[in-house]
Amino acid sequence: MQSDPFSPQFLRSFGITRLGEITGLDTIGIPVWFATRPNSRSLSISQGKGVTDDQAKISAVMEAVECAVAEQPRQHVTKFATIEDMARQQRNVIPLFDVARVNPHQLDPTRQRAWVPGTSLISGQERFAPYELVGMDMRSDMPWDREAFRMTSQGLAAHFSIDKAIEHALLELVEHDASSLVDTFGLFGNNIREVTDYEGANADLDDILDKVARAGLDLHVYALPGRVKLPVIAAVISRQVNGPTGVISRAPAGIACRTNVADAILSALLEAVQSRLTDIAGARDDLSIERFQQSKDGVSKNQPPLVSLAQLEAELQPPKQTSSMCWQDILKLMQAAGIEDAYLFPLKSPVQDVHVVRTIVTGLDAHAGSFSEMSMNSILLTTEVLSTAC
Repeated sequence: MQSDPFSPQFLRSFGITRLGEITGLDTIGIPVWFATRPNSRSLSISQGKGVTDDQAKISAVMEAVECAVAEQPRQHVTKFATIEDMARQQRNVIPLFDVARVNPHQLDPTRQRAWVPGTSLISGQERFAPYELVGMDMRSDMPWDREAFRMTSQGLAAHFSIDKAIEHALLELVEHDASSLVDTFGLFGNNIREVTDYEGANADLDDILDKVARAGLDLHVYALPGRVKLPVIAAVISRQVNGPTGVISRAPAGIACRTNVADAILSALLEAVQSRLTDIAGARDDLSIERFQQSKDGVSKNQPPLVSLAQLEAELQPPKQTSSMCWQDILKLMQAAGIEDAYLFPLKSPVQDVHVVRTIVTGLDAHAGSFSEMSMNSILLTTEVLSTAC
């Protein structure tokens, strides 16, 4: 029998003291909830969104669960050694020079490190990774190597199904890989395409689109280029607000990767709505003051190439295949894109039927910033860099 994720006992197991709704702070009416963990070692406020209140609540809870579990190094670290020691002991380490979030120029092979065991999803062999690439303990007084590694939640997922947790973690890495290209080079007219004709593809999507339209907001949906043959979608909601120098445009955005285009659009749109409410509520540990000070130009008047939902689906995977894809299918698409290996690190959870995993994949980039605000005027440039990379 599955645990009740809203029961006090379940929430206490992960340090969650409060679930709250912030839907009413906005005018759209799409459910957004938050989960609070006062003793967090990373984010104390986690947010979730969904078509229904229950979906938004479970989304917020699982976001909090991911971090709560990953923050506990004593539960996951099994070995202390230098990189040189690991080599001498014939302990296989993930290829640190081939994975994201590693600065190889700062990697000291003689420094003592904490190691977490995992396995290759392709070969099944044991592999070790530094805790900094697996965990989320961001306390400033801990001896983590912040020069060589960047600690983030990318590739971290929680679910009642281990297979679904792995699936979500891999999809997030594909999403961040595409986002990193945009983060580096911007959105380009020759590579980014605006998606059209997505109305009617999904009943839940139609409901969300209707609410956004009734709120008087301007929505643009973009397909991002990526090396893995899966849809990565950016949804940008533009609105006019009064700024210190007059009326300016703000553009909260959401990005999502799913196994079919309609689901990716729905997830990206829900993420964009959550980003709006994140700004409105202001209750997040990772919000920078620049997010509220800088003016954004909003969505550019320049028109990128158009692509219909049906065309995009046809370019990627036949719909019959995408509707039933599992993490093994996603991994095959990664391998087809040149990914040599992927690593799974199951993390010990205080609740038996909650599975928390970290996935690390060679050859994919990691998005370094936040896409909660995107300026489309600054990103519709022309270059051949992404054409050759994607």
